[in-house]
Amino acid sequence: MFEPNIDFCLSLALTISVLIQLWYYLRIFNKLGEYKSPDNDRETWPSVSIVICAKNEELNLNLHLSGILEQNYFDFEVIVVNDDSSDNTSKVLLTFQNRYTNLKVVTVSSSENASGGKKEALTIGIASATHDVLLLTDADCSPVGSNWIKNMVRNLSAEKDVVLGYSPFQREDGILNLVQRYDIFNTALQYLSFALNGNPYMGVGRNLAYRKALFVENKGFSSHGHIVSGDDDLFISEVATAENIVVEIGKDCTTFSKAPENMVKWFLQKRRHYTTGGNYTFNQKLMLVSFHSSLVVFYITTFWFLLLSEINTLLLVLIFLKYSAQYLVLKKCMFKLGEIDLLLFSPILELFISVFNFSAALSNIFYKRPQWN
Repeated sequence: MFEPNIDFCLSLALTISVLIQLWYYLRIFNKLGEYKSPDNDRETWPSVSIVICAKNEELNLNLHLSGILEQNYFDFEVIVVNDDSSDNTSKVLLTFQNRYTNLKVVTVSSSENASGGKKEALTIGIASATHDVLLLTDADCSPVGSNWIKNMVRNLSAEKDVVLGYSPFQREDGILNLVQRYDIFNTALQYLSFALNGNPYMGVGRNLAYRKALFVENKGFSSHGHIVSGDDDLFISEVATAENIVVEIGKDCTTFSKAPENMVKWFLQKRRHYTTGGNYTFNQKLMLVSFHSSLVVFYITTFWFLLLSEINTLLLVLIFLKYSAQYLVLKKCMFKLGEIDLLLFSPILELFISVFNFSAALSNIFYKRPQWN
């Protein structure tokens, strides 16, 4: 009678994990690699309200705001919500207002934003928006070029209400920046690919567009107002559908921001992002958990055979299949998103961010969750 031993069980687990990984790369993520944004040279263009929340952002506003105010677009306003800043943000914005007539400043006091969260500030900014089309970004973000607005809203229509964009970190020297950029890419690989496969679950507030009417209809962030994060992912998971969403990934649709300057700040940022995961729908959790858990099983079983057991033909074949599919799909996706320099290091970077992100998510269970600042 056959009695399975630990090597047999782990071989079976490894095989299943690789099959799951292959399904995600070849069926889900490859959709992004093959995707081309619809080229819509429309006759009429919507008026746009850009909304930016700023809390103690005098330096970033000086660096980036002019690039947004000087966009090549026929009718748009820029709303900056000064969220109870204690630095010179007010003075900086006043200087910009003297130069740009399309800048509107909304000042929020601590009494108006009692929660101290970004959602309340963003809600106030959206309420003051003149136009129905909202384009969101952050104070530390810069559009790649002067046609960012045009390229982000070109495919909005009566049926399309939400636009997901890409917003990577700026490329700098150093290993930390390489890891951070891969993490941003990996996140985008998932939310953009899932959206293209009809399962949108998040966007990023650094580069995101939707209609004000959709925000009002959903009662804003009311269903998750008690959670620090979620102004982008939880809101999008509520309002986005396979039918009403558009993905824009062209170079001229991109906004860049500076990565956190050290590991501690980056870790705290990741912790804040992971406060929302428990509020995803069951299907969204299933999509994400099955991918990430299969990756964990792959690494555990692979290291078991490499370090504690013996290297066999099945192990080598499965490793080859996993990384071959990953390489082919990531090459196309990284080329699309302008991150091709990450490809060579992707196996090592994948392992590192898997451990790093798991640690950040786990820490939220034991420590107080960070606030918006």
